[in-house]
Amino acid sequence: MKKLFTSAFFLFSIMTFGQGGYQIADTTKAWNTIGIGYASWGVMNCGGTKTTRFSDEYTPGDQYLEVFECEDSLLQVWHDVGFIREDTITKLIYFNDGEEEGLIYDFSLEVGDTVQLENHYIDHYIAPLVCDSIDQVYINGEAKNRFYLFNALWSAKDPYYPDEIWIEGIGSNYGILYSGFGVAGGAGGSVSMLCCSQNGNTIYMDSMFHKCYYDTFYPQIIQDKYDTAYLDTYYEFQVLVDTGDAAALDLIGDVIPEGFSFDPTTGLLSGIPTQTGAFTCIITAKNLEWNALTDMIYEDINVVLPTATNGHDRQQGLKVFPNPFITDLNVELQQAVNEQHILEIYSSEGKLVRKTSFTGTDKFDLSSLRNGLYLVKIKDCEGNVLHIEKVMKH
Repeated sequence: MKKLFTSAFFLFSIMTFGQGGYQIADTTKAWNTIGIGYASWGVMNCGGTKTTRFSDEYTPGDQYLEVFECEDSLLQVWHDVGFIREDTITKLIYFNDGEEEGLIYDFSLEVGDTVQLENHYIDHYIAPLVCDSIDQVYINGEAKNRFYLFNALWSAKDPYYPDEIWIEGIGSNYGILYSGFGVAGGAGGSVSMLCCSQNGNTIYMDSMFHKCYYDTFYPQIIQDKYDTAYLDTYYEFQVLVDTGDAAALDLIGDVIPEGFSFDPTTGLLSGIPTQTGAFTCIITAKNLEWNALTDMIYEDINVVLPTATNGHDRQQGLKVFPNPFITDLNVELQQAVNEQHILEIYSSEGKLVRKTSFTGTDKFDLSSLRNGLYLVKIKDCEGNVLHIEKVMKH
């Protein structure tokens, strides 16, 4: 039953057969749903965006509309996942996975009513839902009922955090095909409707999110491990962050080893370790708009004796000049000049703007970079950081 369709014919078909604004089974609408995973320390990971649309080109005139999903941002390849039908008189909506049909919405509910869903799309046991309250919200200029639903089997409920919310013509806050997910749940993650559009125009947007497609949650910490530290030697590690579309963010030193300190304002981890060994250090990045952690470094800082440098001097015999520079930046190695090294340059926003390999002394044309502050990081061929320095381009 699974099929693939190219976008051109399919998009034509969904724009041709329109329904009413209160209907879910509407070929002029599209829904975007985001998958959300949770890792250590509650870090929220992006599970990708899924677009859902309906079409009747497969069986024109039938009571069912075919359900298609696409998981790429260009909307090139669509997968057939089942069928949907809606009784506009009773306001009941059903999903059929090709084998079984079950009720997924009942927009005839009144306060105090209980509904038992049978959603074969999510394929989980769904506890009965009770309608606790109903208000109205304006969608595309129309007042539509919004239903606040709770698990009917639970005696206690939080009025500020309903188990699920339905909106007429839009669907569940968990996603158009995820009705009942609020009481069914998923192991290690969740889903959320991002937006609903009609004829290409956004008519609903979730209050937590600000766009209809995500493939990464920001901010993201660029590094995945810490530099090696040396006993009784000053240590400095600059946490670099790709802010992406995060308007407000914070860095948090959740676990900082003894002898080290972390400045969340500058992202600088520093200290003078007094004993050798491996010491766990955890720094997380938080999106303050969402009040959610979106990335972390959860690794050990390895503290070794100064003699355990594999023949490399971390600071001596290495020069980066001139500083400030105008167009060209020089790197000079006086040791291991025949070995390959790696130059990485990061912007003040934490984005990697240049990465190249070199040996010995080399000159790098950075005239294409805008003026400002940059962080230069030099590594050996094994990935060990030999040198970190801030440079200014005029």
